[in-house]
Amino acid sequence: LLVVGLGFDFRAPYALCFAVIGAGAWINLLTGVASPGQRVFGDREATFQLALDLLQIAALIYLTGGTANPFILLLIAPVALAAATLPNWPVVLLGGLGCALSILLAFFLVPLPNVDPLGGVGAESFRIAAALANVAGITLIAGYVRQAAEESARMALALDMTQAVLAREQRLSALGALAAAAAHELGTPLATISIVSKEMAREAPTPQVKEDAE
Repeated sequence: LLVVGLGFDFRAPYALCFAVIGAGAWINLLTGVASPGQRVFGDREATFQLALDLLQIAALIYLTGGTANPFILLLIAPVALAAATLPNWPVVLLGGLGCALSILLAFFLVPLPNVDPLGGVGAESFRIAAALANVAGITLIAGYVRQAAEESARMALALDMTQAVLAREQRLSALGALAAAAAHELGTPLATISIVSKEMAREAPTPQVKEDAE
């Protein structure tokens, strides 16, 4: 907003825009105070925070020309993040919210003085087309990200299972080696005892000694 306002002398309701940004910063500050340190968000809390992001972006787009504003594409980011990290129901909920906001911003907006309302990017047909393009972008990108996340999760699960099987095989191999070593250690003296007892039985001087050797 500062670059567009100061660098390009673009007229817009900057006071309201910065009020929206300040409200978002205040919510972030309250969230940080309420939950200091690092923790894992639940699905509901993450969905709520991403929904707030969508509403904040939509409010800024509403104040700066609606779907005639090319920054409408920022509505894709929270939905893509949800598709990469959350279960299916939050993705559908946030995707629907993003698509609804995109369509509403084609009809409800604060027109900018710099944009010709009769043609170009200010025309209603252009705004509707931009809204439909944004809906398509939300749907396709969220779908691709969701598919990639599911494939990654399946690969991680397969890798974990493979590692578990390999660890089990290593334990069994170690147990087999231990059993073989124990059998060897026991087999050698037992074989010696067997040979000596046979010799004693064959050379026994009396039947009693022979019976004991056997």
